[in-house]
Amino acid sequence: MSDALRIIPLGGLGEVGKNMTLYEFDGQRILIDAGLAFPRDEHLGVDLVLPDFSHLEDRPLLAIVLTHGHEDHVGALPYVLREIEVGEVLATRLTLAMVKSKLDEHKLGASTTLREADPDGDGVQIGPFKLEFVRMAHSVPDAVGVASVPAPEFVMVTCCGAGATPTWLLKVRIDVERWIVGMSPPPPALPPPPQAARVTARVAKRRARAGSATETRPGWRLIASIR
Repeated sequence: MSDALRIIPLGGLGEVGKNMTLYEFDGQRILIDAGLAFPRDEHLGVDLVLPDFSHLEDRPLLAIVLTHGHEDHVGALPYVLREIEVGEVLATRLTLAMVKSKLDEHKLGASTTLREADPDGDGVQIGPFKLEFVRMAHSVPDAVGVASVPAPEFVMVTCCGAGATPTWLLKVRIDVERWIVGMSPPPPALPPPPQAARVTARVAKRRARAGSATETRPGWRLIASIR
């Protein structure tokens, strides 16, 4: 079924770490994230835990797309590049800077094509995949979600931790509108989480004590995440 979109989680599903998901359409493939996991107490003598990416060995990847710079999303990248033919690596500017030093350490920097993703741009076309990058609030800067539109399907892939986030505290605007436009039918309106009111009230009280005017700011935003 060449016209069917296949989504194959190779890691990160039902576990912490090793985030790696394969998207295949019309015989062409991209990989979203290439993460590792850190050993637990019972993993004596183990330094890193890699996902099983042997499924990728039969043919090359058009690209590897990275959502942000945490090790559970980028740590396995050098090991994948050693074994798999990859057309290019896409990520935002900070994420690219973080992985470039990692690739140089593994002597892969010169042989790897790095391409900057612009969340404020119109997206990029990679084979049958039209990718758009949407800003997300996360504990590492320059994180994005990835919207992939092959044929009529619409797939959302977001970086982990992009749930309810007080965007005005993190100084990061989550582009909720771009998610909603791509969803059909639009999602129902969700109430803000109870902690949003508590955080807003505390900030208002501090500003009142300091004698400053309380500004009206955006509330909490809820994002449906797929990992």
